Amino acid sequence: MNKELLLEYQDASDNLKKFKKLELELRNKIIKSFRYKKTEGVEHRSFEDEGFCVNLVIDLKLRRSIDKDAVETLWSDLSGVEKDCFKHEPSLITAEYKKLVESGDANILMEVVTEKPAQASLKLKFIER
Repeated sequence: MNKELLLEYQDASDNLKKFKKLELELRNKIIKSFRYKKTEGVEHRSFEDEGFCVNLVIDLKLRRSIDKDAVETLWSDLSGVEKDCFKHEPSLITAEYKKLVESGDANILMEVVTEKPAQASLKLKFIER
């Protein structure tokens, strides 16, 4: 490792933030320049200007969230097909799992949990001297 590597990383990190923001702003401007008949799904558009031709594929998306308390309250009133819209999957509560592992009480649970290295994050804080 050297100073140049750290400075290059910081520059790349700063540029990534800047360009991600710029890309999102430009994407939204382009998408908002068209009218749509639906709010979700793939739309095809084209643009031509003095020999410059582009075909655009716009994937309109909706984010859906669940009011878990309301679902729990209304669960018994839902029909079978309505209940089929939900999946109940085990989800690891990492803090509790770590406590069990540290205390030696994870026993069988350790057989069903796989740990793999994940991408580490990095922040640089330059110190002025």
